[in-house]
Amino acid sequence: MKNTNSIFTKTNRLVIRQFDVQDIEAFYQYRADPSIATFSVQLSISKASFKLKFIR
Repeated sequence: MKNTNSIFTKTNRLVIRQFDVQDIEAFYQYRADPSIATFSVQLSISKASFKLKFIR
């Protein structure tokens, strides 16, 4: 169960909340998508490096 204190704002269609460790895989997959990475400032990164950076 998510901590409700991490929710910044919520509407019927959108929830803006603080990142959680459980988000790492989904966020990595999003960033690894070539159509997204094209517009990313950061260069590609390994999944292990990404997890370490995310946790810090």
